[in-house]
Amino acid sequence: MGRKPKDDHKAFLFIANHLRQHGKQPSFKDIANEMDYSSMRSVQLLLKRLVDAGRITYHNRVMDIVDKTTPIINDRTVDVPRLSQVPCGPFEEAVEDRKGSIKVSIDVVKPGSNYYVLEAKGNSMNAAGICSGYLMLIRQQATADNNDIVVALVNGAATVKRFKRHQDYVVLTPDSHEPDHEPMIFYEDFAIQGKVLMWFPDPDKTKEDKEAVRR
Repeated sequence: MGRKPKDDHKAFLFIANHLRQHGKQPSFKDIANEMDYSSMRSVQLLLKRLVDAGRITYHNRVMDIVDKTTPIINDRTVDVPRLSQVPCGPFEEAVEDRKGSIKVSIDVVKPGSNYYVLEAKGNSMNAAGICSGYLMLIRQQATADNNDIVVALVNGAATVKRFKRHQDYVVLTPDSHEPDHEPMIFYEDFAIQGKVLMWFPDPDKTKEDKEAVRR
């Protein structure tokens, strides 16, 4: 059976989400496993098609997506609730305040898990690409792997940081261009509320900015 356009789109979503979630590109083996390919040659041909289609760049073995300002969605989407802001900096009280919803691809939002969208506030994660005002897709979960970006809760206050667990404590580390943000260490009263899967500019604010430029 020959390849189908939707297969290339699935691969593009996988690459884009891997870059946004992990901060690095997937390996050829990762892509082959995701696409059920039996050879690395198939991965090479896939990348060439995505480059020719203007969806990614691939130079000196480095992959990147061309348009980083567009949320990764396709024609089949679900509405994910958009809640309030969450600080990417000092802890602030966590308040659930629904502000509508965001359409997200079913390639990203999987059945069996709960998802929500939060707005980032602050600059302690800007080196990871999470700018203040960006929206973050969160999968609700109570555990995480080391180096995951998580929504952490301590005594009713929340923040977004990179997570690392040691034997008897956890460290929440900023990923920022600003030097004044420092890691935080917790021995108790710590909980993970969710894992940050992807982030992107607020579509409403992007639309407002474009309209302001036209005016």
